[in-house]
Amino acid sequence: MKLRSVIAAVAAVAVAATTTVTSFAAAAFKGSINEQSGMFVCLLSDDANVPMFTSFEPMKDLVGVELTVKAEDKRAIESAIADGTWVGGGLMFNSNSTGWEQHEWSFQEGAKELTFMPTEKRGVYTLTYTQDKPIFAATDTYAQICAQNWSEGVAQFEIVEFKLLNSKGEDIRDAASEEKPAETTKPADTTAPAEVDEPVEETVEAEDTAEVEDTAEYTEDVLVTYEETVDETVDVTVDETVDETADETGAADDTDADASNKGNPDTGVAGVAVAAGVLALAGAAVVVSRKRK
Repeated sequence: MKLRSVIAAVAAVAVAATTTVTSFAAAAFKGSINEQSGMFVCLLSDDANVPMFTSFEPMKDLVGVELTVKAEDKRAIESAIADGTWVGGGLMFNSNSTGWEQHEWSFQEGAKELTFMPTEKRGVYTLTYTQDKPIFAATDTYAQICAQNWSEGVAQFEIVEFKLLNSKGEDIRDAASEEKPAETTKPADTTAPAEVDEPVEETVEAEDTAEVEDTAEYTEDVLVTYEETVDETVDVTVDETVDETADETGAADDTDADASNKGNPDTGVAGVAVAAGVLALAGAAVVVSRKRK
């Protein structure tokens, strides 16, 4: 074999070896769902336990993605960027409609299609990709977003967060959660209002009235009894007083008739006056008794 052929063969082997090393150097970002493909978002899948969505509707306006990563070794990535050492990889969309669509990224601005830009926090970088139309199609049965690091030997990265951007620059997950179901008109309420029992009034007053009636009856009975007693007492007292007064007056008249008042008949005026006085006293007693009641 000529030397030229040997050199060509060695060169071919070296190229093949380099290609193999490069392919094996591809690694997923830490925090990915699948370490082989680098998938970090599963939007649709045949496996109901895996996908983020169960239909195309929430992702119909997905036109971009924003990915933020953190370098595990801040000094290493900063030294590589300062030295001009290439650090890069790929952002991929995988679905029925897109196939294995790939967009390269790097840390050197302008070196590739996409660039990880530094943020205010040291060692943290953000990549943003957008397009004018939806990334996936309504006919897709699976849809995935992947990211790979093709320079794992230089720097390793961990996913901090990601956003799935719609045409308004909003995260479709937030937009989907903010959507409210359509309002439905409630049927008119035909139920009659519940009847409310009115409070019983004057319950206490009825009892008081009853007591008053009982008191009135009692008072009448007492008054009737009292009046009867007074009448009987007055009659007896008057009769007895009149009789006794008459007897005494008669005796006095008989004694003094000859000495001072001969010829004048006994008129009984004094007895009548005494009887009238007794009656007056009895009447006053009745009045006083009634006032006390």
